[in-house]
Formats: sequence, C-alpha cells, structure tokens
Amino acid sequence: MKTRFLILAALAWSAAGCAAVDPYRSVRIELPGVTPFNIAHYREILVVPFKEEAPPPAGFALAKEATAYLAEDLERDFKGRVLTLEPTAAGPPAPEDEAAWKEKGAAHPQALFLTGTVRLSSEVRKAINENDRDVEGPFKQTGSGLSERRLYTLNLSLGLIDAATGRAVYRQDYKETKTYVATKQPAEFAFFELAQRAKLKFFRTILGTERFQERYLLIR
Repeated sequence: MKTRFLILAALAWSAAGCAAVDPYRSVRIELPGVTPFNIAHYREILVVPFKEEAPPPAGFALAKEATAYLAEDLERDFKGRVLTLEPTAAGPPAPEDEAAWKEKGAAHPQALFLTGTVRLSSEVRKAINENDRDVEGPFKQTGSGLSERRLYTLNLSLGLIDAATGRAVYRQDYKETKTYVATKQPAEFAFFELAQRAKLKFFRTILGTERFQERYLLIR
C-alpha cells in the first residue's frame, strides 16, 4: 500500500513538474471565414453544367455527378435559390467573355453563375511493403518487398460570375489526391471522397463558414 502511494505521488509530482516547465497551452478556437465578396447580395446561384477536361473513367458520368454534387449541397447552405441550368450543345461561354455572360444572365440581375471544369485521373504506383521485404539471416523471407497502390487525383476548377456584369468575382483551382490500398478502388468512391475535401474549402471561402484553428496561450 505504501509502495503504491509513493508511486502515485511520484507520478503526480512529475506531471506537475512538466506542466510547470511547459509555458504554453494549446486551445482550439472557431474563426469566421473570410470571403472575397458578399454573397448575401445575390438571390440566386445558377449552376452551369461542368465540363470534363479529359475523358472520365469508364462507366462514370463525372461532369454530371460533379455538377449535381455541388448544386445539391449549395441548396442546403445557400439562403437563396439554386437552379441547375440545362446543358447546351455549344457549352458555356469562356470565363473571360463578359458580354456573353451578361447576355446569358439578363433575366437574373441578382444572380451568380457557378461554372467549372473537372478531371479525375488515376494511376497504379509501387510502394514498399515493410512486412514483405527480404530479410537477411537464418529466417530469410522471400518476396518482392513491393506492393501496388491506386492513386486518384481530382482537379476541380470553380468560378463564380456576376450575372449582371458578366465579370468573374471568384475563381479557384482545387487539387485533391489520395492513395488507396485496393488497386480496383471504384472511381465513384474516390470522386466523392476527394470532392468532399474540395467542397469544404470552396464553401468556406464563398459562404464564410466558420473554421477551427489551433492557438497557443502563454501560461504564467
């Protein structure tokens, strides 16, 4: 009993000593997002069907899924109306063609066009497998020491254009990557996981959503 008491006392003294030595305390605080424009000035967001920069993975309607994914989440978070436009044979105007965008938005003076391009690519890479490497000695293992991994990369370029002026008010390129152990990882699964990351960054910027950051306080 006495021995246990001495051990606990020693641990308590050690913890107190460490706390005294460390003059900092880490805290997480919630900060408001900083937006490049006031989205409250707009009543509508008109989502233009996205374009594919490269042929999508077989059997996966990449541009359609990306357009629907952003539009559906905007409907939940944007206080105004979100409308997805029908695709046209000619496609959307060039981002810098202010006159064409102004003409396209003539009936929506308090609206933003959301336009974008998307590309999802993948490749198989070799990775060192520490559990399967050759080991020297009497218990030598046989094996290549390499294993395959599937790397997916999502490139998503998003732009917001003022319908009244035809001018771009925001544009940003997002690149998200992830490596999967399963080389046959479906493209659909990878897309939604990577698109979630890009969407959070995009919404944080345009909607001013709050974010957590770590700060350190001095302890006297």
